[in-house]
Amino acid sequence: MFCGSVSILKNGTALISKGYGMANYSYDVPNSSQTKFKDKKCKLKK
Repeated sequence: MFCGSVSILKNGTALISKGYGMANYSYDVPNSSQTKFKDKKCKLKK
């Protein structure tokens, strides 16, 4: 199961920006499009 956030942009316009799963299971905090992550393991393709 994926837990994180996704943003897809086209020409600078957001097509989708949404959080999935939980940011913190202990405190029952869901992910959102505004969730900050410590490790950024994403590579952008142009």
